Amino acid sequence: MRSPPPMNAQRASIPLRSLLVSLLLVSGGGAAAAAAETFVRIENRWKPGIEINLESGSVSVSRTEPAWWSADWVFEPTGVANTYRIKNRWKNTYLNVEQGPLEASAVPPAYASSQWLLEPIETDYYRIKNVWKGTYLHVETGKLELGASTAAWHSGHWLLTGLGPVNRTQFERRLPKFYSYEIKEPTRGERLAVGAWDGANHNLLRWSANQQDDQRFVFMAEPGSTKVRLQTLRSDVHERTFVGITSAGTAITWPETGETSQQFEIVWQPDGVSFALREGTRNEFLSVHSNGGAIRWSGTDGKNDKPKADQIFQLLAPRAEAQKPGSLEDQLRDVSKASTYFVQIPYLPVQSGAGSNVGLHINGLAITGDGTVVVNYPWHGDRKGDLYWWKEGDWKTHAFDMIDYTSGERYPSGMQAVDDLVVVADNKYMRFFRLGATAVEFPTLAMKFPAGVNAEIVGMARHPGQDRIYVVTRGIMYRSPAGEPFLSPGTQSLNANFSFSPVSIDQAIAFGEAGLALVYDATTGNFLCLSLGPNHESFKVKIHRIVLDAAGTSATVTELPEQTLARAPDSQHGDDGLGSGASFRWGGTARVLSDGRLEIYAAPKRLDNVAGNVSKVLRWRLGPRFVAAP
Repeated sequence: MRSPPPMNAQRASIPLRSLLVSLLLVSGGGAAAAAAETFVRIENRWKPGIEINLESGSVSVSRTEPAWWSADWVFEPTGVANTYRIKNRWKNTYLNVEQGPLEASAVPPAYASSQWLLEPIETDYYRIKNVWKGTYLHVETGKLELGASTAAWHSGHWLLTGLGPVNRTQFERRLPKFYSYEIKEPTRGERLAVGAWDGANHNLLRWSANQQDDQRFVFMAEPGSTKVRLQTLRSDVHERTFVGITSAGTAITWPETGETSQQFEIVWQPDGVSFALREGTRNEFLSVHSNGGAIRWSGTDGKNDKPKADQIFQLLAPRAEAQKPGSLEDQLRDVSKASTYFVQIPYLPVQSGAGSNVGLHINGLAITGDGTVVVNYPWHGDRKGDLYWWKEGDWKTHAFDMIDYTSGERYPSGMQAVDDLVVVADNKYMRFFRLGATAVEFPTLAMKFPAGVNAEIVGMARHPGQDRIYVVTRGIMYRSPAGEPFLSPGTQSLNANFSFSPVSIDQAIAFGEAGLALVYDATTGNFLCLSLGPNHESFKVKIHRIVLDAAGTSATVTELPEQTLARAPDSQHGDDGLGSGASFRWGGTARVLSDGRLEIYAAPKRLDNVAGNVSKVLRWRLGPRFVAAP
């Protein structure tokens, strides 16, 4: 087995001169200290993403994972210019050709068979030449070999990531790909870090280097501008992930907003590796105060055209953070890694009439295709259902009469959306609405729940391969015709060819107090149905795999292991004293993002569950934190 994931693996493209200088500075001229501190990845130019490693036990090239010590290498200077021994972090053995073939083994330092000359070929790339044989590492035939290689062969060009300050060219090439960095500050040569929660904030401050995620930041390009946002990798900040400047001028982290306080301009210096960060509130520079805190401050001579010495930073140890999301089932197997955030929706006061009864609460939650939060919030009382959604800077509402209402029946409950089409379970029927500036119901689509099927919960999702919309209840599914949109093309009217036909399932879906959420898993080609809050459990999810037959007229249901999502801290939960913090007691839903990650939502009890004049919908985002574009 390889060693546990590294906490101090540093990654940066290495200019040859910087490589040698950095190694000597770190080690004081000796190789041992450098070997203990710095790790390098060796990636082929011809086959991007392919790195030299020992994962299989022998020297080879393949795709690797960031946590693999088998792909980490230490470059130890030999004392001859630009010449190194290359040691594997996992095995502590050296690349060599002492026995003929390329291998990693113990070899005396004086053996030229284990010494490698780095020849710069272009910016960021090197040829790696064995001193004894005079031949080069390459993958021209598809496998890693030592042999003759011309300078023109990209198969013999290698990108070395792991040392030295990152230059502007390297940074800009990586910007779209979700790389994180350590930020070296100028006053003590320490690192910018996000501090622990102090009861009010996570402050940005100076701290000695520890190679932990509280000192790593992802630079994210701001669409439509040349500015960036800085997102911390500290794991316990919850939704407070972005660095911003407060009105008092201090740097803290808080939830993403559209304000300029979270936007920074990178002002590169003439050396091409140092830079200042011009903040967006006063166009001043990020500085490190004498007390160690990061603050906003003017530049030289009280102006903002040139930064001071304590406002100059460098980027170290770039690390690729983007990963493939995997299947939805894979994501649900490890919900402990889910990121927990809040979606803040505007406060809506208790209304008069039947709605003033504090026993009433949100019964359903949906998220439309554009991210609009929709709640089923029955303030009007008997015979009425109420939809509320925030659109165009105002609360929109739509009240509808329940069909075949009988005194004493419950209110409308579960719901889910596909684009701007919303399905609502109203106690006897599945009802369909299109939501925009107003709500339009499509009465002809209404379907009565089959006898004996719980009529409080319903889920809905699109099958992109079939171009159909599927609806699921506890005991049956329905599907629309293939290729038929629910609106007539070019109109806001219902497509006359759009309807639903039944699809049988072989076992019932478990009840969920907050409803059902149907999602399509593009990796497996199956649906998953999530029962949110089974047995009235506030943070549990029961998962069902739904596999359609070839004709699509019947489906097999398999129950998968139940999962429990983490509750957010009480200090950030938004509870109004009525036990109304967001959970699966009230309403919930799920959706799949365009990058393949799964999001699950839980509603608060009421829209007047106020904390800082907002109600908070709890959101869990599963899968990797960063996903690269395909």
